Amino acid sequence: MSRRRGIEALQNLAIALLAASALLLVLLVVSYESGRDGRLPSWQELFPPAGGDGTASASDLTALSAPVDIVVTNQYGRGSYLLTADDPAVKEQLTRLLQEALGSAGSVEAVTEDLFRAALNAPGIYFDYLVPLPAAIVASRLGAETDLGGQFRRALLSREGEAVRLYLWDGTGTICRYPTAVSPDVLTAAVDLFGTDDTFFAFEGGEGYEGLDPYSVLQLGKIVLPTLAAASAPIVVDTLLSHLDFGRSPLRYPEAGGTVVVENLRTLRIRPDGVLLYTGDTPAAAGPLLDVAGGSEHPSAVESVLSVHRLMETLLGDEGDAAWYLSGYEETAEGCRLTFDYLVGGIPVYFADDVSAMEAEIAHGVIISFTLRCRQYAPSQETASLLPVRQAAAIAADKYPGGFLTPGYADRSASLTPGWLSRK
Repeated sequence: MSRRRGIEALQNLAIALLAASALLLVLLVVSYESGRDGRLPSWQELFPPAGGDGTASASDLTALSAPVDIVVTNQYGRGSYLLTADDPAVKEQLTRLLQEALGSAGSVEAVTEDLFRAALNAPGIYFDYLVPLPAAIVASRLGAETDLGGQFRRALLSREGEAVRLYLWDGTGTICRYPTAVSPDVLTAAVDLFGTDDTFFAFEGGEGYEGLDPYSVLQLGKIVLPTLAAASAPIVVDTLLSHLDFGRSPLRYPEAGGTVVVENLRTLRIRPDGVLLYTGDTPAAAGPLLDVAGGSEHPSAVESVLSVHRLMETLLGDEGDAAWYLSGYEETAEGCRLTFDYLVGGIPVYFADDVSAMEAEIAHGVIISFTLRCRQYAPSQETASLLPVRQAAAIAADKYPGGFLTPGYADRSASLTPGWLSRK
């Protein structure tokens, strides 16, 4: 009996080995047919997460961070939440009204800048997202539905008699005004819950502030922020190549500026300072991570943003103390170009060469090139006070006339000190 059981066990083992060999052969055939040159698909590729195609399941941008200056005007004066609010509920409460306004905006009319400035003095809420972006992207980030076209950077909800109107402006072109379904009493009650301080716009500051962007949001009081420790994020080359779907044996060689990896029509340069430069001359050479919308050649703006953000998440891992925000979007003949930058505690981090942390180009539904600065930031125990705003305004107006004055970090060394920065 024991001899028979032993023979049966050997037979079962042989059957299992044959089944495994057959499965391996099938996977190899699939690999060659799909252009993987014999590389076996990963577990994640065989069994993708919820979402169906292995891509992020999110369909909107509500999880993305964004820097924003918020100014509240009520019967007592003005108060601001300059980029960072201690209580996230503050932003949530105020942006909920903007969400409703975007979803209920009526027929558009063009208005003058004088009318816009007058509306800033009425009870209402002003938002400045620092960069102009398509309305569809901003609305998706707020979780709102809108069919508004164009782009905007500044939004204003203003009570005008027994109506609430929405103003949208990219900062340079036409100022658009819309009627909304927001209740004027609800807006007034909301803004009256907030305190006031010494917030003002540069155009209201008079002498000493004429050289700034007139809509710089300023405070006379002391602003204290933590200093940051900065470093290049570690790069594991083999993991990086796997994420980008390079084969097992791509051509790899050193050069003066780092390491170069070449496979077919794709090139990846890895610099010692943590900068990645990727180019793929044809969409056919891209792997799943670089596919924006599951094979579609015409992804939406939201799909494009989600795809580049997913790429950054995969290559950099957990955001940690830093977050990424969309800092630029431009449509092209074949797709679009996007830029992302770092945020720490709601405050943007800028680079001395004025180049973004991430620059990506999408063509025919695929990310065909990107440049990524792999950086890590962590708040330290030390803090620093920003220069008094009048002194900062004088310096900015002299060196960068017309610039927008905003708090920020300049990434120049291993320790970043916060300060007033002038941005065009």
